[in-house]
Amino acid sequence: MMLTAMSEDCEIWTKGTTGYGYPTMKRDGRSVYVKPALWKKASGPIPEGMTVRSRTAQILHVCEDMLTTIKRDRERDGQENKAQGAGR
Repeated sequence: MMLTAMSEDCEIWTKGTTGYGYPTMKRDGRSVYVKPALWKKASGPIPEGMTVRSRTAQILHVCEDMLTTIKRDRERDGQENKAQGAGR
């Protein structure tokens, strides 16, 4: 992952993003969102019906300790995935 130090606890993503600005990276030849990938690595599967978000206000902050799950907004998530073709 390409990260630039923001502080001791957080990083600012400087690599690929979706058109909406969400951090993405290539995994197994396809684009995936960075925050869910970090969550899965640290905490295991994302609970059904939930999505991973950062507790910080900045989309590009990639802070494993600041990740949380929230109820998925299927309409918004569907529009973003359709428009960007990014996988979860």
